Amino acid sequence: MEWMFIWKIIIVPLIRTMGKDWFKEKFELSDELNDLIFEAIDDPTKIVDVIHYLRNNKTEADKLQGTLEREEIAEQIEITVFPKRGLKLEYYKELITWIFKKSISLKQHLVVKGFLNGQFKLSYFIPDSFEAKAETFRIHNDKIVDNFHLKIYIEEFDSIEERDETYEKRINDLIFSSDQKFNFSFLNNLKKVDSIYDNYIKYEETVSDMLNDSRSSRHRRGGENDSEIVMSSNVIPDELRITDYSVLQTMKESVDTYISNQIEDINQLKSNL
Repeated sequence: MEWMFIWKIIIVPLIRTMGKDWFKEKFELSDELNDLIFEAIDDPTKIVDVIHYLRNNKTEADKLQGTLEREEIAEQIEITVFPKRGLKLEYYKELITWIFKKSISLKQHLVVKGFLNGQFKLSYFIPDSFEAKAETFRIHNDKIVDNFHLKIYIEEFDSIEERDETYEKRINDLIFSSDQKFNFSFLNNLKKVDSIYDNYIKYEETVSDMLNDSRSSRHRRGGENDSEIVMSSNVIPDELRITDYSVLQTMKESVDTYISNQIEDINQLKSNL
């Protein structure tokens, strides 16, 4: 788990809203960890002490993570962390920016399990250049708008098993490619994220979409009633809706696991020199 991310978007607002006594009662952590957490709430520079403690005390780290995933706490997190319009976008942007920073730092494309609109997806984070700035995603008119130099493509599946099986294949494709990039002839067959709203995402229209829209428009002018139109601008398809926040953790963990595996691979190489 990426504790800095969880700290910033969940733990801090949760404690500030519910209070330290509530946190102590619900999480039942050690006195030492509680003291470190509460000191870091008052002095953000001390977060490094909290993260150091969690990395070296697996039992307490597992207890904290497990409590965050409990239904009662998850419901409170949803109420506390996502209470108003537009705030969700800040957290989505934080995650997207973090992943692109990893991609740019590693100088390679990244494939990630899940995306904001569901678990049955792989998302591909593709910088045009590894000199691009990950921070340039911006929130404008109540949405995160597509950055010209940072692109996200989506591949969809019917099950977690199919997603995970394909993920392993994509990771192998990436590792054994000459430049650790995905081929654009492959990416161009996927859906491309255009913009992200509080509760749904929007894909970029393809030429086929635009042709279909044009035919539909001509057909309606030919006499079709509005009530006969299956899809309207006010109806958001289920596959575009953001309803399961656990996918944010899935995305983070898949990136962390991939990087950890690469580090372990290098360490094994070094041990044999």
